[in-house]
Amino acid sequence: MYRPYMTSQKRSLMGRIYRAYRAFFEPLHRGVLPLSTSINVEPAQTCRVTARVQREGFWPDHLTISNAGTEGGAADWIVNDIKIAGRSQFFQSGDIPGDLFATNAVNSFVLFEVAKYAAEVEVVVTYVGKNEKGCPFIASMSGMEYDPGLLDIVREAISQALASASRGFSTRPH
Repeated sequence: MYRPYMTSQKRSLMGRIYRAYRAFFEPLHRGVLPLSTSINVEPAQTCRVTARVQREGFWPDHLTISNAGTEGGAADWIVNDIKIAGRSQFFQSGDIPGDLFATNAVNSFVLFEVAKYAAEVEVVVTYVGKNEKGCPFIASMSGMEYDPGLLDIVREAISQALASASRGFSTRPH
């Protein structure tokens, strides 16, 4: 009976792939990018809130609008646009109700791009609440922080594994 086995070279390659995988995925951790205004936004007024990414790479997955300061919470805001490095994250233009980004919202339907170091993240919102004096906009973007250079290590290890696998496994009798 013939059974496929891995040579020591292939075991070594699989070990390198595993180490590259761990090097890429273990350093990932959650990060938060705060977005807020220091002044009140008056009713029917639109404001642009910007922040710069301070890590090598930040992949946001959720925008959370705080309920603080308004009677209606996140529902008192309309999100006009979200931009990362100058590119809109919406598939089509249009306003989105702020309660879709509330703290108790299950998940966001916006898929965000990766923001690299010093990229500008911009949120354009309009206050539609009842407070005549206005309200400060308080929000945050949460996501994964990572080092983009590690992705090259993973790609190289996978391409080596695919090249090795295309040559086939050796067989020997047992």
